[in-house]
Amino acid sequence: MKIAMLFPGFGSQFVGMGKELYDEHRIIQEFFEQAASCIDINFVKLCFASSEAELRQMRNAYTAIFLVSSAIATLLKEKGIKPDVVAGFNQGEYAALLAAGGWTLPDGLYLLNKFAGFYQELLDTLDAAALGIIGLDAATMNKLCASINRGAPDKVYVALTQT
Repeated sequence: MKIAMLFPGFGSQFVGMGKELYDEHRIIQEFFEQAASCIDINFVKLCFASSEAELRQMRNAYTAIFLVSSAIATLLKEKGIKPDVVAGFNQGEYAALLAAGGWTLPDGLYLLNKFAGFYQELLDTLDAAALGIIGLDAATMNKLCASINRGAPDKVYVALTQT
């Protein structure tokens, strides 16, 4: 049987993620300790005792999801469960690279932390917003955008449509 691991991205974070595994497995605790020494973040506090708002911050969410995902993948490997295929959604690609042996935890944390910082700086300078709408077809959405854009050209766009 083939085994695939898919690693989640931004939006999958929640306060308490990985807590039971942390409490039960030394290897998970070691990952948290190593991560804290790499980028000077108290991941135990961040993942288990912070607020949703704090954990939702780009740098915190990205690194915390990477840490928990990577620790789980390593625990599974320790238990003899080795994936044949790995993939990641959004920054879950970083954990997939670690699971595939492409880099180490410190390398992944450092790069992801830098990326998240640059990304947050970019977002802070943009005057933009996004809205997810479910249940309207693409033609209706395009008509609505065109109607809104009559008063302010090129202000509203359909970014992704599903058929």
